[in-house]
Parts: sequence; C-alpha cells; structure tokens
Amino acid sequence: MKKAISSFALTILLTACKSTPPPPHIALEKENLKIVTSIKTIESSPEGKQKVDKARYLARHLMGTEQQQKLINNLKGEITEWDYTNTAISFVASSAITGKSLSRQGSSTALRVHAALDVIDFFFDGSKDGIGQMWLPKEVDGQQIKSAEHATKEAERLSIEAISKSLTSLGYSIPQYVGTITQGRIKVYTSKLTIPLETNQFPLQTQHLTVLQLVMDYEDVKAPSLLDELALGFTPAYRSSIAGHQIILMGGDQFDANGSLIMEKSETGQEFPSPKQELWMTSIGREFFRRVSNELLWIQGKDKMSNRTLV
Repeated sequence: MKKAISSFALTILLTACKSTPPPPHIALEKENLKIVTSIKTIESSPEGKQKVDKARYLARHLMGTEQQQKLINNLKGEITEWDYTNTAISFVASSAITGKSLSRQGSSTALRVHAALDVIDFFFDGSKDGIGQMWLPKEVDGQQIKSAEHATKEAERLSIEAISKSLTSLGYSIPQYVGTITQGRIKVYTSKLTIPLETNQFPLQTQHLTVLQLVMDYEDVKAPSLLDELALGFTPAYRSSIAGHQIILMGGDQFDANGSLIMEKSETGQEFPSPKQELWMTSIGREFFRRVSNELLWIQGKDKMSNRTLV
C-alpha cells in the first residue's frame, strides 16, 4: 500500500481565481518555469546523448518491465562508445525517460538540463511510481566503507552535507534537526532565510524551509553491471533500495486568525513552522535540488499521469 510521507505535505497549486489577476510574484514564478529545452536538442551531440541515456538508465525503474529491457538492450549496443567520465550524476533532467520535450520543466546550460520538478509522493514500498536511490563506492573521502550499515550512515551524512551546502548557498541558515515523523523513519530539518534572494530569479521567497529526509537501510551491490559502472562513473559497492533515499523540500509560513505562526511538532516534541506547500515545482525548489544533485551520487523521480520527471 502506498503511504504518503506526511499529512502536512500538501501541494498548494500556484494558481489564482480567474476573476482575480495573480500577484506579480506568482506570475513571475510561472514565467520562470516556462523556460524549456527539448531532449532532442540535448541529444544532438554525442556527449549530450550519453548524459540523457545514462539518466534514463539510472531512472529505469520508473518504466514498465518491457520498457526497461528494451532500453537496456539498446544501450548495450552503445556502451562501447560511452565516456567513463561523462556521468549522469549532477545531471538534472525532466521527461528524459520518455524523450518528450521539457514542457514547463526548465532550461539548459552546457548540456545540463535545469528542470523544474514535479511534486513527488514518497512511498516506502519501492513502487515504480516514485524512485529515490543513491549509490556509494567502496571508499568515500579516503575512508573504506566496511558494511551496509556503515554505508547507510555514510549516505545520510553525505546527504545532509549536500542539503546544508545547498541551503547556505541560497542564503538560508545551516539546517537544524528538529526530530522525526512517521515513526522515526523520516528526519525533519528546518532552515531560515538569512540573506534575501534575488527577486526575479526566486519570486516565491519563504522565510522558513523544511527539509524531510528518508534514508532506509543500504544493501551490498553483489554484481554491478558494466552499465552501472559507466552510468555512475565508478563501481558501486552499496546502494539504497529503489525508493529508499528521498528528500523533500517544503516552505511558506502559515498563520492563525491572530496572526501567530502556526507550528508543527515532531514525534520527539520539537516545534517547527508548519510549511504551507511542497516546493518541488518552484524556482527555489528547482535550484535547491540542482545543487543537492551536484553533490550526491543520487537520483530521484516520479511518474505522475505519464509525466516522468527526475533529478
């Protein structure tokens, strides 16, 4: 059974009533998300095609079984030409799996698709509707990873470091741990805006951000394939399950009738501002995930109404 990550993880659509023009910042936000680049354009160069194919391969669990096998068979005929250093990591793509244009989903710079991201429902059953997976080599930062349990802890450390680096580079404070939700499975971090952002680039500024992180037990990679090694740029020794490493960004303050900030409580009793909306489909969310994915050997995606999106 599919389980939602949290009862307060609700999406607030960026729309206004037809009779009322949207506020300027919302109109600008929509304009930012209209910048598009077609997959065909990216694939016009050998380097770009390799990146897209590697992203498709790593996110193949969003596909049906027959589609996956067809993709793998096709790629087996091409991998002799793949550049080992031209990895899909740090590559942000949208609809790359289907080959459709990046409708509403971002812009391209130097063969990297900067994609707005669709809202993700986070599932614990590893279904192909949502994926969130990370891989680790045998050695990280000069230290040997000696077990799957060690890999899980290391993945969580690397993940929160990437989250922290992304937030601080965007003008937010170092994230503070405020406890867990969903019976301890998801850790909650909060961050506050310290340096105002550039309004045109990030129209929907929010004073408080909430980051939810799920890191489930990692497993040994018994027999990595050549496709795994070429797509990742290293030989994977450990990995999460298909949906076992996920990150969600939320923000936007909510106030009660008296103008007081509405607070949530973690399972351990710490309070934090109740977030108003999921920020996946926003300029700040797009930039946050772009910067996180620059740091991690990680891919996350969602198949919603045949609109496959990934980071």
